[in-house]
Amino acid sequence: MVVMLSLSVAAAGSLTGVVVDDESGAPLSGVTVYAYDLRLSASSVVSNADGVFTISGLADRPYRLLAYPAYTDNHATRIYPEGIDFCAGTLLYPDEAQVTLSLPTAAALTGRLITPDGLPAASATVTARHPDYFARAALTDVDGEFEIVGLDGDDWSCEVELDGLPNQHLGRVYDSEDALVFTVTEQSTADVGEHTLLPGVTVEGGVYGPDDPAAEGTNVIVYAGSQITTAQTDADGRYVADGLPTGSVLSWSEPAGLALTYYPDKDRPTTFLEAPDEGMLLSDVDLFAPTESTLTVTLIDGETGETIEGPGLMLYNSNGTVGKGATAGDGGIGAIVGLHGGDYSLYIYAADEGFTDDHYRDADGTEAIISIPDAADAALTISIPPAVTLSGTITDDAGLPVYGAFVLALLEDEAESATTDAEGRYILDGLPAGDWELQASYGGYCDADPGWTTAYYPGTPNGGAVEAISTIAGDDIAGIDLVIPVDNDHDGMADAWERTWGLDDSLDDSLDDLDGDGYSNLYEYRAGTNPADPAGGCGSAGCGRGSAAALFLLPILGLRRRR
Repeated sequence: MVVMLSLSVAAAGSLTGVVVDDESGAPLSGVTVYAYDLRLSASSVVSNADGVFTISGLADRPYRLLAYPAYTDNHATRIYPEGIDFCAGTLLYPDEAQVTLSLPTAAALTGRLITPDGLPAASATVTARHPDYFARAALTDVDGEFEIVGLDGDDWSCEVELDGLPNQHLGRVYDSEDALVFTVTEQSTADVGEHTLLPGVTVEGGVYGPDDPAAEGTNVIVYAGSQITTAQTDADGRYVADGLPTGSVLSWSEPAGLALTYYPDKDRPTTFLEAPDEGMLLSDVDLFAPTESTLTVTLIDGETGETIEGPGLMLYNSNGTVGKGATAGDGGIGAIVGLHGGDYSLYIYAADEGFTDDHYRDADGTEAIISIPDAADAALTISIPPAVTLSGTITDDAGLPVYGAFVLALLEDEAESATTDAEGRYILDGLPAGDWELQASYGGYCDADPGWTTAYYPGTPNGGAVEAISTIAGDDIAGIDLVIPVDNDHDGMADAWERTWGLDDSLDDSLDDLDGDGYSNLYEYRAGTNPADPAGGCGSAGCGRGSAAALFLLPILGLRRRR
């Protein structure tokens, strides 16, 4: 997955090159070339008729290049300079010399798909998959025939998507692990033959209110075998959902003026029906929805008494399995509709407006239980305090900003996180008041990539020595800066510290014991003792194995919900 991060740094330059056939040297047009930075943020461009590409607007940091041909181009996908191992790709800086991406001619898979009714399966998407290669896909023609090109020589399976049928794999299975495997050899074509697709199951039923069927066009969501489809009711409130795999079936709907209801009449999933056989019709899967209850919430600034517009509201049922949302609009009012009567909890997302992201709480600070009667309108006016904001920069021990560092703030059972931008800056907002503990770390994607150690506020590698930052509502505390030293061998110890004591900063020697005092090098790094001298290290400094002084690590709790 590509994670796109918002960057504030000025553009530094471009990566330029040409994409060619690796045998003839002929230029390849229509190839999408991606530039990925160390945090997998990507920019891309398509090669022109001369095979030339220029990816502009790149910041001054290293990138890897990926060339992905068009779906009709029988050349293999490659990471520069060659191969498909992302982490083996060369790191390039903007404005370096032009590069040449050479793509080999690849292999192909052909075949023909037939619908369960015996007709050609036209316009199906067939995707060839392999755990070690990039997927390639093709569409079937009017005769149900397909050709997937750009494959490396190996064993491939094929997934099929076609409207009206369940997603499935060749071999008449739904689980990829059970799919047929087809062997292709380099620069050849393998014909997988003709395959008849599975019909799946059909689910039909009605949606009814206390007095009348649901309105025509009401959406009904139906789940079966890990796939979901949407159907609509007719004038009699009936629906038909087809193209679902065999397995456990659940349907739900939220008709206008009625409550969000799961089969058969509940506010949450409780009853699944079984449809184990291909071609099976599961009938009379009826939904009975009560008249809706509503909750109207008005948000008030806890200091000024003014209404607050913009926060998101999310109401969860008593076991947290279903949530219903709204946004506070004019007058700070948000209406959450389609509710069954029952007990709920409310979470308010107000960080963007300068207030806390938090549960609605009772006077004693516990999560409030909101009891809503059946078929009734309930209302709440909630005063929320201004939020705490903590911000600063994360730099390395040379004073350079660390892009993509992970900053974690902890307060009892609360946790909030942020990621640094290209200038090493982070902002933690929407925090409730309290004593917050901070740590900064960096997790690389590739072993060969640069790395940094973990540091705890106010600036220690020892999680047991962290100091809390005391805050009150409305605090905006800037300049909370942390240094995370360079750790390019990814062993949890600063490279400079390792060089100081004669350790090897090119390999992971964290569990070694340089001075033989029974304490690992990593233990002594966190304790701040000399790992090279048993008389001056943990052996004499009393870093008791049971103490928190050296190896206590702050737990990473479940992070606060974000919009």
